[in-house]
Amino acid sequence: AVSIAREKENKTLFITVSSPQTRPSIYLSKFIGLFILTLPMILYLYFITNWIFNGLFPLEQNLSGVVFYTASSTAMLFASIGLLVSVLWNNEVKAVKFSMKILVLMAALTSLWIFIPIIELILNLTNNSTFFLLVLEKITYLSPFTMDLMTAYQPELLSGLLNIQLISTVIFLVIGIVIFIRQDLEY
Repeated sequence: AVSIAREKENKTLFITVSSPQTRPSIYLSKFIGLFILTLPMILYLYFITNWIFNGLFPLEQNLSGVVFYTASSTAMLFASIGLLVSVLWNNEVKAVKFSMKILVLMAALTSLWIFIPIIELILNLTNNSTFFLLVLEKITYLSPFTMDLMTAYQPELLSGLLNIQLISTVIFLVIGIVIFIRQDLEY
């Protein structure tokens, strides 16, 4: 979330955009650079998952491919959201604070999704209504982390998840590029 905000704050973005590169190419280059930074983590997750399913649990379905695809699509989604946040703020600290709020919200929604069965059990034991839990569960689907975990339980959901995350990534990229093109930059 600091990629562009830091350059705005340090007044170096003016020099970058005055180069022969177009603003969309600068924006997309920053996106690709952010995604490349996540590749070691994605590959680590893939190899560890592959090792676990081939070595420790050879009779179970190997989910290393699912982990690779979900980690890649989630990384692209968060890179696009981070760049959009970076374009919206001129201050690095404000961009980081806002992006951390988004990340905490996504983690909280996923945590809630994990605890819904426990909440349902407690409500059933106390004879209380659990109807609102269906709505609450649907709200937790807004978190990419929840969707990633769902594909671990149901790998057949992978193609739908990838489509949703890739379309969302493109939407956030297009919005960010349009805002970046229209911004006046001061030197």
